[in-house]
Amino acid sequence: MDRAAVDQAAHLTQQAKDQLANLQGPAKPTEIAQAEANLNDAIAARGKVQADLRRNETLLASGSATKQVVDQERADLASAEAKIAAAEAAVKQAQAPLGRPDEIVAQASAVEVADAALAQARWRLGQRSVASPVAGVVADVLARPGETLQAGAPVVSLLPPENIFIRFFVPEPSLAHIHPGDTVALSCDNCRDLAGVVSFVAPRAEYTPPFIYSESTRAKFVFLAEARPTPDEAALFQSRSAGDGEAAGRVAMNDLVIDVRDLRKSFGDLKVVEGLSLQVARGEICGFLGANGSGKTTTIRMLCGLLEPDGGSGRCIGYDILRQAHDIRRQVGYMTQRFSLYDDLTVFENLDFVAAVFEMPNRRAAVAEMIDHMGLGDRRDQLAGQLSGGWKQRLALAACVLHEPKLLLLDEPTPASTSRRDASSGTSFTTWRSMV
Repeated sequence: MDRAAVDQAAHLTQQAKDQLANLQGPAKPTEIAQAEANLNDAIAARGKVQADLRRNETLLASGSATKQVVDQERADLASAEAKIAAAEAAVKQAQAPLGRPDEIVAQASAVEVADAALAQARWRLGQRSVASPVAGVVADVLARPGETLQAGAPVVSLLPPENIFIRFFVPEPSLAHIHPGDTVALSCDNCRDLAGVVSFVAPRAEYTPPFIYSESTRAKFVFLAEARPTPDEAALFQSRSAGDGEAAGRVAMNDLVIDVRDLRKSFGDLKVVEGLSLQVARGEICGFLGANGSGKTTTIRMLCGLLEPDGGSGRCIGYDILRQAHDIRRQVGYMTQRFSLYDDLTVFENLDFVAAVFEMPNRRAAVAEMIDHMGLGDRRDQLAGQLSGGWKQRLALAACVLHEPKLLLLDEPTPASTSRRDASSGTSFTTWRSMV
């Protein structure tokens, strides 16, 4: 916006200067040339009249010319002198500035005002170039080009070396061996061994987090601890330059399937969603709980592009939720809380209709494969309205994943995807998790 203001101010300044130059400058060269040609013609005509007058005055003295002829020549000479004077005035006018003095003064003032506006616009643009208060890797990008932010709102989040810490969990039996200030060696899957100084040990135990897996038996209670890496170790986290760090930040943002901030939605005076921020990484399964009417369905509908938020911003599977809702809908599978397929169509016809809507190639084969995979073969030709609640949910799930969406959103799903018969036989439908 500020760059556009500079361009506009520069255009207005140049326009004002052109108008001033036009007022200060003479007429067009062709007009000046025409006026000078008219003056030369008048001078030549006067010379001819003067020559004729001298000849007739000589003839009058000898009696060969009449007095009336001489008087006429003298009148013609006076007329020629008047034409020369008029032509000289026309040349001076053509060479003089086109504008009146007061017009030139006013336009010069307008040029000064335009120059001041341009200088101010350039100053404002210069204020947009800010320097980071510290050196660090871009940990998160909080705003993207085109988003509107309040004054003073953060744009990026930096991670200085001194703010890097390693978080780990200590089994209860080993707690006596860990103290703040101790140097510890840590190792993890898919990363190099790390060394750090313990800076924090939680005073209370907690249950082992579900994301911690080990080949050995897990301790029931663990204590959260943090360790600061040595300067050499911290430098390994910041091996990129500032520009590369920004690129790394963007890569991290691209790994987010859902990234929304400050979502708001109201229906009349009722605020249903107020200031919701949510990030879900690729491959992650995320759920959120809430009482009836707390805005869960409204949030899901905003995420998948079916409902426009009143405020906030963000992206879903890489698309802007405000401007690219259509692209989101084509790549998201959304199973509503209520059965939303057609009761008067069969299982096959419902799935075939969904495949046609998404313009799937070889849709009949894809539908047949989905029916077999979801265990709907015995009900292929049964009307959807005649299915039980559990089978309806299974059909709805099949319709959601038929077009192989990048994101699957389930609004209060029931355990219909795994029947008692499937559970006893060991059949599982966890395949759908990989799409989230």
